Amino acid sequence: MGRGAYLFLIFFIFFLFPHHIYAQEHSGEVLQQLEKKDIVPKEKPKGPPSIKKEEKPKEVKGPAGPKILIKKFKPEGNTLLRADLINSILSANENKELTFAEIQAVADLITAQYREAGYILANAFVPAQDIKDGVVTIKIISAVLR
Repeated sequence: MGRGAYLFLIFFIFFLFPHHIYAQEHSGEVLQQLEKKDIVPKEKPKGPPSIKKEEKPKEVKGPAGPKILIKKFKPEGNTLLRADLINSILSANENKELTFAEIQAVADLITAQYREAGYILANAFVPAQDIKDGVVTIKIISAVLR
C-alpha cells in the first residue's frame, strides 16, 4: 500500500466517523440533569464537618502476659510533632517492666497526641521486633491530608 492509501485511510477513519465528538456531553447539561434529580444538594453546608476527638486511650484489660524491662523507647518516623513532646510521653514509661499491652498503650498515647494536634491520619504502633537490651521501637506514620 502506498503513502496516498495510508493518508486516505487515516482521513476516512478520523474525519468521516467522528463518533468521539458525539460521546462528549456539554458541561451545563450534566449539571442541569443532576440538579433535576436532586443529587446536588441545594444548600451549602454551614461549616466544615466536625471531627470527634478520641478520648484518652482505654486501659487494656485481659491477660497481662509476661513483663519485660523496658529501658528505652526508640521512636521512628516522627516528622510533625516536636521531639521533646514525644520523648516526654516515652520517658514516663521507660525503666519499667511492661506487658505488650502496656507497650501498645504507650504507642496509643502518641497517636492520641497526634490526634489532639489535629493530625487525624497519623498513627503510632509497635512493629514486630526482637527487644534487645530493653530498647523498644515505636513506628510513627505521619500522614497529612493536603
